[in-house]
Amino acid sequence: MVPNSVGVQAGNCSDSFEPLCGEGYSAALRPKDPNQGWLWPAGGILLKEGLFLVLHRMEKRGPGSWDFRVLGSELIRIPDPRAPPSQWEFQRRGLPWSGEDFLVACSPVRHGGKILFFATRWQGKGRGLFLARLEKEAFARLEVDSGWEFWGGAGGWTPFLREAEALFAGVGTELSIAEDPQGKGWTCVYSPGGISPQTFLRKAQAPQGPWGAARPLYTCPEAASQKLYCYGAKLHPECASSGLWVTYSVNTADGTFPGGDTALPRWLLLSAPEP
Repeated sequence: MVPNSVGVQAGNCSDSFEPLCGEGYSAALRPKDPNQGWLWPAGGILLKEGLFLVLHRMEKRGPGSWDFRVLGSELIRIPDPRAPPSQWEFQRRGLPWSGEDFLVACSPVRHGGKILFFATRWQGKGRGLFLARLEKEAFARLEVDSGWEFWGGAGGWTPFLREAEALFAGVGTELSIAEDPQGKGWTCVYSPGGISPQTFLRKAQAPQGPWGAARPLYTCPEAASQKLYCYGAKLHPECASSGLWVTYSVNTADGTFPGGDTALPRWLLLSAPEP
């Protein structure tokens, strides 16, 4: 399985992608050390200083479809992403706090002079959502070894990861969080538990919350088959001025490749639930 690929989409969200590299069975982005498994995309952000991608370093640990683990996460900066991919320069830094226990779950978000990272951690019966932040200027210079703050609940922001408190529980390892462009709060869209036929939505006035109760947004019909499961629901606010553009993915329960038509992400234009 190809763990990542690169393409460019010019125009609207419904237009096709043009593959640029990583064609065939070759990954577009590889670890610096080829013996360190593979890179799995977690999201990215475009700033004037370049394109910044977060990727997890993965490795196999057994013969089964689910026998893999996260070795750590790294931040890759591409200073000139509009150049041909063959000319891309990759500048890499490891995220000091991200790994199998504390995993970046979506694209970083710029908020004022900070870059926000939403991450998840296993908490006994499920994963909770946590929030970290770094000064934007330090992030842009890839100075990520220090300077982090974590949301500590009633204690506010703290420099100590051990004092971080979950914003809410019940998420998976990937989701989406976006700020309303008109300043009307924040929206999180996710598949509860990571793998679920349900898509949930939560709202908040600030990224650290308090976040409202989970509200059902959609039920994927493919999950009616015991051979398939749904996962990875995400919001795409850049694709619509009204309504909610949401995607989710479908895969096979036995780990075999489901075929191109089944594996394609599903696109939905949904109405936001009433407040």
